[in-house]
Amino acid sequence: MNLKKMPPLFDMELAELKYPIQWNESMNTVLVQELLRYNKLNTVIVKSLSATMQAMKGIIVMSEELERLGNSLFYGKIPQKWEDNSYPSLKPLSGYVTDLLRRLDFFQNWLDEKAPPAFWFPGLYFSAAFLTGNLQNFARKYTVPIDHVVFDFVMLDGSHQDYQDPPADGCYVYGAFVAGAKWDSEQKCLATSDPKILFAEAPVIYLKPSEDTKLSVYKHYTCPVYNTSER
Repeated sequence: MNLKKMPPLFDMELAELKYPIQWNESMNTVLVQELLRYNKLNTVIVKSLSATMQAMKGIIVMSEELERLGNSLFYGKIPQKWEDNSYPSLKPLSGYVTDLLRRLDFFQNWLDEKAPPAFWFPGLYFSAAFLTGNLQNFARKYTVPIDHVVFDFVMLDGSHQDYQDPPADGCYVYGAFVAGAKWDSEQKCLATSDPKILFAEAPVIYLKPSEDTKLSVYKHYTCPVYNTSER
């Protein structure tokens, strides 16, 4: 991995000024927490790579930990020290780095500009906080007990780039995949997957907060969502 590819740490002072803690906007807190987590991972990666390079040049002693890290890099595996501070991932090293850089770019754009109209769901380090934040926004806006607020779901057409404005409540998310099936956009239902295609891209999903007594009623399958394909 090229150390020069790693971007600088997120400016947390800017983040806290631009996205202060607000009672009616939980996404600000979610963003700041995400940036802190990625800053920690970024720091671990940069420091470990720098130390490994120095050890290889003989500037510092090659410790057992640095040797293990170097071996992992040589064989294209994610070093254990990175995994201990990382989001779950089953990717090989090259895929992991590409994914990480995309995640950092996604949050840098959010920090520099504003919250995106559609969120790249797999890019979240701690997705549970993001989901809870959306429910909290709805509960506080309509003064409903959060214990009675759940998500309704609407499968949308088109690409996430087609949605330039966020919904009044909840959020649009994209980037999920369906295992062992596919989404039929014409019939608006799950369908048999195409031959030899195990994972099919899911449509843009509208996560719509609603009171638990006002959920839409339709034929549906309650599907679990996993961070990785590992069960």
